[in-house]
Amino acid sequence: MLIVFLANIIGVVILVFFDIHYLYSFEVAFLGSMAVVYSSYKSMLKKVQSFVDINQKTQQEESDDFNIPKKHRFFIGFRLSFGIFRLLAYAFIAIGIISLINNKLFFIIPFLFGVLLCSFAMAFAMSRKSN
Repeated sequence: MLIVFLANIIGVVILVFFDIHYLYSFEVAFLGSMAVVYSSYKSMLKKVQSFVDINQKTQQEESDDFNIPKKHRFFIGFRLSFGIFRLLAYAFIAIGIISLINNKLFFIIPFLFGVLLCSFAMAFAMSRKSN
């Protein structure tokens, strides 16, 4: 997570040179994207751990998604898509965007910069964590 923090600091320093008002859009995008990616990662990790536990209980050599009925796979994916923390992260983004627009502080370029920088930083941090 140090990488993500450093990416945030670098983004803040870059945007301060342009205009201080750009920071609001950048931070809403960065923090919201970080919350969405992290909650998705945690829910996927929980899913993988539950499959490992099921595999250990049944002592089967082969346990893959093809053995699970289609209807069950749909509900697993649906449950992953609508985790409570992920929904809260999307609510944070929506409330942040609405409040920035109402106060005339929303700028699209810093917002997109925050989303992209957060995505790259989280991907890099998680790839280093898995190695």
